[in-house]
Amino acid sequence: MDFENWREIPILIYILLLAFLGGIVASIDEQRKDGKTIPLYTRFFTMLINGVVSGFAGMMMYFLYTFIVQSNEPTPFMFFLVGVTGWLGGGAMSFFIAIWKAFIQTQTKGDDK
Repeated sequence: MDFENWREIPILIYILLLAFLGGIVASIDEQRKDGKTIPLYTRFFTMLINGVVSGFAGMMMYFLYTFIVQSNEPTPFMFFLVGVTGWLGGGAMSFFIAIWKAFIQTQTKGDDK
């Protein structure tokens, strides 16, 4: 990616916003399904953290997509992948943390050290 023509800057901003909003939507859906009563500032902080993690995941998907396709031209499929990655971003991190904990517990024979 080169910034000589500055054409990529609006695309990168759009990618970050799309993935960030996908993470916020996933966080709202998760909190709605959870049903627990938690303070409002905690909800906003959780949404913000999920949005940041999802924004990072969306950018990584964008870079992976441009690496595989070898083109910086925006396509609808690219935006679809970034949005879905943003939506799954925070959940994917939780999934990988659960896998890592299970792996550690099998290595330590059930001890949680």
